[in-house]
Amino acid sequence: MSTRHKTPIVRLVPHKGRVLAAVCAVLSKSMRDGHAVTQYDIVKTLFLADRDHLNRFGRPITFDNYIAMKHGPVASFAYDLLKSSDKFALEYGMAPPWVANQLPPPSTAMQFTIVADAVRQEWLEELSDSDIEALEESLVIVKRLGFAQLRKLTHEDASYENAWDDESDRKSFPMSLGLMFDSPDFERAEDIAFASENM
Repeated sequence: MSTRHKTPIVRLVPHKGRVLAAVCAVLSKSMRDGHAVTQYDIVKTLFLADRDHLNRFGRPITFDNYIAMKHGPVASFAYDLLKSSDKFALEYGMAPPWVANQLPPPSTAMQFTIVADAVRQEWLEELSDSDIEALEESLVIVKRLGFAQLRKLTHEDASYENAWDDESDRKSFPMSLGLMFDSPDFERAEDIAFASENM
């Protein structure tokens, strides 16, 4: 265990199957709703869903590690997969079941579209009904709020506030899982980290 700002930081072992399923669930929901989604939308949806599920049911969905970056919390493993199809291929041994397209300038964002016939049902079976509900509800929040309001919401999260340092030259900082609980719970965070090693 390491610390930053004297707050315990635990490292989770991301559940690769759940991360893949969660991203596919978000992209499938966006397609059904007729929404375009960017990498920003996806990682913010994962954060809100993981935090919501953690507080309602005592565990996150993806077991991803969250880092504080300039525009808010980011699911580290999922972010790397979305950034690089080579990283995805290395982790899963295949091409990603989505297509990423650069939005027109001046935007630097990538827009993601699910390749529906590339999604396997067994991937989605990694998720419980409560996982899917949290992901879908979180995507609705993300699309309703838009960039500025969503940035404000996630920047006010206790785990983000504790991690981020405006004065540092670093671009990312590990966030404390214990602070993602509505009432900080570092013991439960340690239990979840231990469980993630044995999933």
